Amino acid sequence: MIVSQVPSTSAAAMAGVKPGWRLERVNGCPLAPRLATLAALEPRRASLTAYGLTSQMLSGPVGDTVRATFRDGDGKAHAVAIVRARALVESGKKEA
Repeated sequence: MIVSQVPSTSAAAMAGVKPGWRLERVNGCPLAPRLATLAALEPRRASLTAYGLTSQMLSGPVGDTVRATFRDGDGKAHAVAIVRARALVESGKKEA
């Protein structure tokens, strides 16, 4: 699962997560075996199911910590501790 964006006010941003990193483990559980089972699904359905599975693994009570391992584009592993927080929506500017 590749991180596509990291809102600046998010718990992930506070933990140092960067766009382009690949999520490999959540609380010690590897994602690859779970995501491999989705390969037989139609691509869009597999993508949505993977997103839901990953979101479920990362969510939990505010204040709890989730430990995640990511790999960057150079192959370097990054172990981070993300303290769960309420999601804040970043407001965009209206275009004239």
